[in-house]
Amino acid sequence: MIFKKSFLFSLVAFTLFSVLLFGFSPVLAADPLAPANGSALKTLTPELSWTIDQGAVKYDIWMLKKSKKMFGLYTFLGRFIREANETTLKIKTGMLEDNSDYLWMVRTVSKASALGSFGKTFKFSTAVNPIYQNPQQPSQPSSASGDLNTVAGLLAAIKAKFGITMENGTAEWVLSSLRVVYNTLSKLPAKFYSCTKYLQRISTTSLGAGVGGYVNSADPSRVYMTNLGVNYDLAGIVVHEMTHCFQFNGNYAVSAAWTAQFWSSRNSYSGQWQPVSAPPTDYGRTNPMEDMAESVKLYVTNASSLKYQNSERYEFVKKYVMNGAEF
Repeated sequence: MIFKKSFLFSLVAFTLFSVLLFGFSPVLAADPLAPANGSALKTLTPELSWTIDQGAVKYDIWMLKKSKKMFGLYTFLGRFIREANETTLKIKTGMLEDNSDYLWMVRTVSKASALGSFGKTFKFSTAVNPIYQNPQQPSQPSSASGDLNTVAGLLAAIKAKFGITMENGTAEWVLSSLRVVYNTLSKLPAKFYSCTKYLQRISTTSLGAGVGGYVNSADPSRVYMTNLGVNYDLAGIVVHEMTHCFQFNGNYAVSAAWTAQFWSSRNSYSGQWQPVSAPPTDYGRTNPMEDMAESVKLYVTNASSLKYQNSERYEFVKKYVMNGAEF
């Protein structure tokens, strides 16, 4: 989010469909087989399989993703229809996100019941590149970077290695959050992170309850992180806001090139910029700068998704923002 005097843009794009989970009857219905319930998968393209129901006409597979914002809430991700003789489903690239939790179930449609019946509910998580917020054995720092087992040590390490001061404002940085920030920064090229000098921890902001983080264009090297941002998607929102620091600190030509390539069309009625191709998130549709920030966020936190959705944005970020680094 960018905040400048009298105007602001909301950070959080709210989920279109949210589903509270209730028990479904397993009577006369197919049940999931694989992946096993509770599995941690090392792939983002697993194959789902389920039991055969002799009375089935079709199978309706439901996929839901666990919200990182609301405890116990799953959001609807998609449905897949399969014929009665099919008992497998290969998940395509770009659908699943790493380090996330999912739930799926099978609804059996039969001649006796067009409404069908749901079988058991299976859960799995993705952990291709696990993010350890509380590692049992953190990597040993050099003598110059401090002790990564303590708040003071991590504050010193982040300052020494990346030149970023972690500030306590109306809230304080805690050990688990500092580890996430340290691990995230460790992946980024100096060209990118050097545009950010301060990450300040605040509880809330007058900009709104739904704001997870923001950058004031009058102070373009300082990122403000709220409780919502830290608890919802710390790594992603930090990268998003650091992209705004990147945009404001000597990289205006890169931002202009982004706009020219992806937003070179104006609405004939309102005169507002319009994307030439769809941004990777709903919030990215706000304007070219938010589109770029969302694309960089996905490049770092879910590269396969961005590459699948929009390879041109992926290549632009790789070349002009990330200095060729890939994750």
